[in-house]
Amino acid sequence: RAVAVFIEQLTATLVGSSYEAGCPLATTALELAAGDDVLATAIASWFRSWTARLTEALDTEGYADAPTLATAVLSAVEGGLILARVERDPAPLHRVAAGVDLLLASVPRAITEGTAPAPERRPD
Repeated sequence: RAVAVFIEQLTATLVGSSYEAGCPLATTALELAAGDDVLATAIASWFRSWTARLTEALDTEGYADAPTLATAVLSAVEGGLILARVERDPAPLHRVAAGVDLLLASVPRAITEGTAPAPERRPD
């Protein structure tokens, strides 16, 4: 649920800004970071921070391999932001949200506190 909220907030911000408030880090990274090691290091640090926050949220929700999922989600969201800005339409972010839902639904989850495992069936 945390990931869905994250995407909803980004979508609302983007639409509310008339498609001007995308990810400033992605824009800066693409335009300037290649020639500036200090800037590239700072941007990489921010992306690691976002990935860590997503990892924590996914881990809290019991998803297996949360770091890999977090990287996939962040990459999808960044791509969705770019497409939504270019198309001036939130549809790409809605599709990203649907794709993330499909991805997360396919990943095993650990049993979380307060959730009992299904009872074993005994042969009759």
